[in-house]
Amino acid sequence: MALGGVITLIGFIIVGIVLGLEQLILKSIKFNPKPVWIIETIIILLLGLYLYKNGLSIG
Repeated sequence: MALGGVITLIGFIIVGIVLGLEQLILKSIKFNPKPVWIIETIIILLLGLYLYKNGLSIG
C-alpha cells in the first residue's frame, strides 16, 4: 500500500516537471499557454479522481 503511494507521488512529481518544461517551451515560441494549461489541468484532476475512486494496484 505504501509503495503504491510512493510510486504515485513520484509520478506526479515527474508530470509536474514535464508540464513546467512544456510551459517554458510554449512561452519561448510566443504561444498562449493558457488553453493548453486548462486542458492539462482537467486531465490531471480526472486522473486524481480515478486513482481516488479505484486505487492503485501493483502486482
